[in-house]
Amino acid sequence: MVRVLDVSYSPVSRDPRVLRQIDWIQNSGSTVDVVGLGSKPNSLDGEFFEIGVPSIFKRISLYLLTTNSYRYRKLILDQLPPLLKTKVTAGHYDIIHLNDLEFVPWIKQVQISVDSTCSSFRSAIDLHEYFPGVKGGIIWKIFIKRFSQWLFRELLETNFDCYSTVSKEISVAYSTNFGMPEMEVIWNSPEFFESAFSERSNSEIKLIYHGNSGKGRPIALYMRALRLSSSPVSLNLMLTSGKYYRKSMQFYSYLLGISDRVHWHDPVPVSQISRSIQPFDVELVWLPPISESLHLSLANKFFEAIQGRLAVIIGQSPSMVSLVDEFQLGVVTRGWTLSDLVKTLDGLNRDDVERWRNNSSNSAKILSSDSSRATFLSSVIAIA
Repeated sequence: MVRVLDVSYSPVSRDPRVLRQIDWIQNSGSTVDVVGLGSKPNSLDGEFFEIGVPSIFKRISLYLLTTNSYRYRKLILDQLPPLLKTKVTAGHYDIIHLNDLEFVPWIKQVQISVDSTCSSFRSAIDLHEYFPGVKGGIIWKIFIKRFSQWLFRELLETNFDCYSTVSKEISVAYSTNFGMPEMEVIWNSPEFFESAFSERSNSEIKLIYHGNSGKGRPIALYMRALRLSSSPVSLNLMLTSGKYYRKSMQFYSYLLGISDRVHWHDPVPVSQISRSIQPFDVELVWLPPISESLHLSLANKFFEAIQGRLAVIIGQSPSMVSLVDEFQLGVVTRGWTLSDLVKTLDGLNRDDVERWRNNSSNSAKILSSDSSRATFLSSVIAIA
């Protein structure tokens, strides 16, 4: 039996990528313990090591006034339970799998500690974003940027047995720009479920956007495009946003005179998204590239839309374009302006939408987590 330690600086009970990893490992017959923020996931049979979080005042002072290495020790190393260090240095795990960059300096120390006991383990890291291309606002620049750059330098100085990411295009960017090894591709795709395709003939085309409404998610621009479009489309929004943001966007739809064409839906748990969006026609995964990371992204909502048997509207995002072209899943706008999106909406018709929806239905099995599960277990974790 293979013993795995899965490590993520995220609230893992709400992190779909990590939750899938846990299920895949446990269902393979191996054991997994998890390091993460927040509470223990309900699906986890193994041990959960919760990462402590210092007070906001302490974090701010560490962000602004200390070196990267000191900040790392106080924010991460000192927040780990002592039992975790005991189990790791005793060689309890066969594989340590990291999600993201936060624990790269830690695993370098672990490798030294374990080597001194003549034990060994396989190391793997999942880089599901193009981290050198991440770009944030003024708060990110003040508090996070310097630390993120330091973590990435630590990554380049650390050797792992296996690297993975979410798309071939991100893998190529890491290899071309930094000489990193080829990475295994593990999609952010939910599980496949059986669903019979049902053709629709109604004239109204129901657009849906679900998920985050934060930076880089142009909800207001979607509304302006809807207002300018002559196509019989409606906009459905299922946002994980606060009450204030939702009310402000509702007011904005009134100002634009389109409130009767904008419909609001409460968010659902991640596991229910694909089924809950099935009544709609087309998912908006049109995310203007405000950063190189977003330009290369392969969003969770893209795969959730395919499992929901929807067509998609995307922009010139290479990781998504390659799949849309291969499987004929929807339409790619010519550019990233309001005019480009309006032209795309104006060109929508029921025949094309039904053809794309049917292609999505036929491709759902291929573009589900099934293939990623096999790659993850055989290549990343090396169980099979």
